Amino acid sequence: MTMASISTEWRDGVPVEILHIGETRAEIHPGRGAALGRLCLQMGSSARDIASDWTSEGATNPRYRGALLLPWPNRIAGATYRFRGKDYQLAVTEPQRGHALHGLLARAPFAVLRRHVGERSCSLTLEHIHGGTDPGFPFPFRAHVTWTLERHEVSLAIDVVNTGAGSMPFGFGWHPYFSLSGPIATQHLHILADAQYAANDAMIPTVLVHGDLDVGRGEPIGERSFDTVYRLKPGTGRARTRLWQPGSGEGIELWQETGPGKLNHLCVFVPPDRQSIALEPMSCAINAFNSGDGLRVLARGRHFRAAMGVTASG
Repeated sequence: MTMASISTEWRDGVPVEILHIGETRAEIHPGRGAALGRLCLQMGSSARDIASDWTSEGATNPRYRGALLLPWPNRIAGATYRFRGKDYQLAVTEPQRGHALHGLLARAPFAVLRRHVGERSCSLTLEHIHGGTDPGFPFPFRAHVTWTLERHEVSLAIDVVNTGAGSMPFGFGWHPYFSLSGPIATQHLHILADAQYAANDAMIPTVLVHGDLDVGRGEPIGERSFDTVYRLKPGTGRARTRLWQPGSGEGIELWQETGPGKLNHLCVFVPPDRQSIALEPMSCAINAFNSGDGLRVLARGRHFRAAMGVTASG
């Protein structure tokens, strides 16, 4: 039996934690937001790369591939919001639209707390402590992230606790991109949702379109240009989004915990090069700090906890 293991590689002076089980492999970047880089999972008799890695694009990870997005995912319109009667100004990190994009920790350093190796899995727990020194988000919190690798699956558990004296607004998202064999146009995507957000030219939601949405069942993606947020069907448990390539039999299932206060939204994005597709579990809608749609307000000492993962098939 092939044993699991964890090793550390240094690349350009920055550590990368490598979780292994035989050819199965997940690369985690503690110094760059605890982001997921390369992911190789078992599909049938062989292991295949399924995540679109970002390291070739540069250390800043310009498309946020594999990044963890907190204390908000996606955009805050105009980089401003009001919380408990006070206005806050965030740094503009999407200059072309004037918004604050993807939180504060996507490129922040995380410390490795624990490595655990078992017979059939291995896990890595990391921590970041935000001291509340950012004037746009003066709310201290501690984030624990645990990545777990099995032969057919990688999973992510997030635990964030408000360490400040008062309440704080909060949202979370994960931003993985996936790439199966063959062009995106021939791949199939299946989402079960109960609403879709319509956005304006600044990519801020203006309308929530309700309906029983069974997106993409039996249909190839074709030339469709996704940059869309869905609200998943209500309930407790796990929502599952499937991506597969009928020609090769490759497929993945993205799962995310749903229910009160969990990951009830999903963003789907196909970048202009159409070489991959982002499937992004989120706890709230775009601009939730202003709309309140899915926003969590964490009182002092309260936690946000959620889990999600990717399972290979084929």
